[in-house]
Amino acid sequence: IAAICFYSQFASAQKNEPAIATLLNLEGTVEALTAQSPKGRRGIIGMLLFAGDKISTTENSKATIEYRDGSRLRLFENSQLVLKFSEEQATSKRTFNFQIALNKGSLRGRFLKGLQRTKIRTPTALIGVKGTTLRVKEKDNRATVSLTEGQVEISNLTSRALLNPGQWLNDFSRTEDLTKKITKI
Repeated sequence: IAAICFYSQFASAQKNEPAIATLLNLEGTVEALTAQSPKGRRGIIGMLLFAGDKISTTENSKATIEYRDGSRLRLFENSQLVLKFSEEQATSKRTFNFQIALNKGSLRGRFLKGLQRTKIRTPTALIGVKGTTLRVKEKDNRATVSLTEGQVEISNLTSRALLNPGQWLNDFSRTEDLTKKITKI
């Protein structure tokens, strides 16, 4: 069975774009909706992920997604994440451009400084990541973003704010003035 799974993922990688990430450290029930499995299938450790794949966790479930550059996302329970886009940049160093959509739930991300540019879109905000360790939570069109390392730029429909290490924006909506909500963790 493992050989069949490996071959089907290897064959799909050969036909289309290369894999952009791998599914690791699964706990509980994790589902992956992919081009090969549009109705979804149970996620497995080592599963290759491609642009457009959607990862969902249920109650008491977690999953780690590791990108090719070593950046990692930890997806927590009752979350849904879409790997929108990944592109390797043609520069002197190996750098990447990632776009992710966190539709609901929460994640912790550790993105390697200087090697990537990442944008995380939620229903509430757009978060521009610059070599950062952060936590993002999205629930009922309200978001919370906390930062322990690096820097992030967050924007919603009406404002934009820059977070530095040790700061957070707690429980904000699409239209609140973000600059007035920045506090220390």
